[in-house]
Amino acid sequence: VQNQTKSLEARELSAKYTVDVVSNSIYGIDAESFKTEKPEIREMGRKLLAPANSVFFKMFLKTAFPILEPFISIQFTTVETQGFFTNLMEQALEYREKNNVHREDFLDYVINLRKKKHISDIEMASHTISFFTDGFETSAIAISHAIYEVRKFPFKVSKFNLFISLIY
Repeated sequence: VQNQTKSLEARELSAKYTVDVVSNSIYGIDAESFKTEKPEIREMGRKLLAPANSVFFKMFLKTAFPILEPFISIQFTTVETQGFFTNLMEQALEYREKNNVHREDFLDYVINLRKKKHISDIEMASHTISFFTDGFETSAIAISHAIYEVRKFPFKVSKFNLFISLIY
């Protein structure tokens, strides 16, 4: 979206929004994406979604030389990102237990899952990381595409508004 003095990148705007929403719905925290230039949770989310080149090389070796498969382990995330998200979840759990906070969010669901199914902290962290990656990138792409379409075809917005007014 662009005007005479300032332009906004739709992808960046939607990524900031989705990081804030997903962080709040999982951990109950404010990612401060619109307040901080590079919030830590967003940077870790980027690292989480950008596998190292070594992953591709190891996958190639496993495919090309199946005999090497037992000797090659592939780790899709770094220890740093795993530690960050695990620590974030543990901090959120500690805060909730200490302050007797109950929210109807994803972490509350995972806490209940731990009680019912006796899952470990690592499994809990895996669920929260999965939810984060599923919600962050896919929603940001969909929103940025919608912003692009609205900007490119403004007459369709009028048409859409007319359609909605006819229905309601």
